[in-house]
Amino acid sequence: VVRQVRGTPGFRVAPVLLVTRAFANHPEGLPQELCDEDVVHVDGAPTDEDSLRRADAPRAAAAIILADRESDAVSDAISADVAARLRAMAEGAPPQVVTECVDDRNRARLIAAGAAAAVRPLRSYPEMLARALVAPGAERLLEDLFSSEGNELFRVDLPQPYRGGWGRIAGTLLEKGLGTAIAYRPPGGEVVLN
Repeated sequence: VVRQVRGTPGFRVAPVLLVTRAFANHPEGLPQELCDEDVVHVDGAPTDEDSLRRADAPRAAAAIILADRESDAVSDAISADVAARLRAMAEGAPPQVVTECVDDRNRARLIAAGAAAAVRPLRSYPEMLARALVAPGAERLLEDLFSSEGNELFRVDLPQPYRGGWGRIAGTLLEKGLGTAIAYRPPGGEVVLN
């Protein structure tokens, strides 16, 4: 997640701080991989205002709240509490908050608590959290593509190579209501993204 956030314009040099008790019993503290990313750690619970104040949360520009347990919907209540605390503590503009949401039925509650976006916990794809932070709403498209309902990606093999321009084929697909062209593969070549 840190690399994805830092790979985004506007967050390249942003300080990253973790508020968690996850490393309390590790004698070496924060793993070296996080230290190498210049991550700072505050040992404490994100539901504890003192811990959030030690992390300078009142002046935070952005926050990502990871679900306490990615398969337990009770985590959504904890995340809503943290989002509301961050909003209430803000000195000035509230931070841009992105939170994981275990149960889709809790999305509206998380948004009402102060989150700009609520994303399913897909830990294998930290890009979604970074996208939600930078462009709230973009994560919904990505989630939709990962689910078995809603939009779907598919490939169309043509009987012969297409020789026209990209705009023409993309426009035709849109006009006919067949979808949005996002990539193509020339004969014998690698996929080219739109």
